[in-house]
Amino acid sequence: MKKIYCIAILISAAAAFISCAKKPEKSAWEKIFSKKLNHSHYFVGFSNETHGITVGYGGKCFYTEDGGQSWKEAVNESACRFGLDINGEKTAWHSGNGENINYTEDGGKTWKKAGSFLSTRSPDHTRCISFNENQKDGWAASRKILGITNDGGKTWTQPKLPEGISDIGAVFLLSPASGYIFDCALNKLFFTEDSAKSWTVIDLPKEAKSISTDASPMSVINADQNGKILFITNKSEKGTNRISAFISSDKGKTWKEEIIEAGAGYLFLNKSATLLTHLGLDGTTNLFKAKRN
Repeated sequence: MKKIYCIAILISAAAAFISCAKKPEKSAWEKIFSKKLNHSHYFVGFSNETHGITVGYGGKCFYTEDGGQSWKEAVNESACRFGLDINGEKTAWHSGNGENINYTEDGGKTWKKAGSFLSTRSPDHTRCISFNENQKDGWAASRKILGITNDGGKTWTQPKLPEGISDIGAVFLLSPASGYIFDCALNKLFFTEDSAKSWTVIDLPKEAKSISTDASPMSVINADQNGKILFITNKSEKGTNRISAFISSDKGKTWKEEIIEAGAGYLFLNKSATLLTHLGLDGTTNLFKAKRN
């Protein structure tokens, strides 16, 4: 009886330790903006606290230069847009229905067609896009297809993806030859250092299991050359939706979680990983600023 009692204590202690280890930390993000925009849009991203871009139905794009207080319509010709990548205040890229990838060099005022990608229309449209700061090397992805360009989007190649990829929810190009993709169904990150010729699998914690991929990205990735990874995603736990950040400083061996916001929606993270744009499912645009360095 004494032996059974001791085992019970050990099991209880272990359970308490596991529970404690899984407890999310206090958010390191501060909400600095929350507003329903007056124009139609499917996706929105801010590169800094003043400059933002929205993309949406029938290729309608808007831009702001005053932190979202006012918006001006851009010149753009395309089908509906669902994906966006912004490199500073001047250059940005968007994607969506139809094969064209468009870009701007004037902060979103006017957009030009770069070239044609491999996927076409929803639900197989291009929703994830990430370009290097050199504006030549870029990735774009639909749920099952990854495209790579080395000439600013004029031409694209389709590399072989890891087995089982079926629900790409985010991409991040770290350098011209290295980057990450996230598969929502597998709950894994995949990392390449040789332009997608080979991949390293990075397991995410089961707590990071995300809501299935939607028309626009609901997960984002950022990383540095030292092995630090920031993964932010929508998750559902016991019927409650929330946005959480998962952070690793050792190339994905260990992770810690920070809760950012209750609810769910579409996510955009700027290149410096200091500003998170959240377009809630109720249409409210929220802007979160990282409180850490």
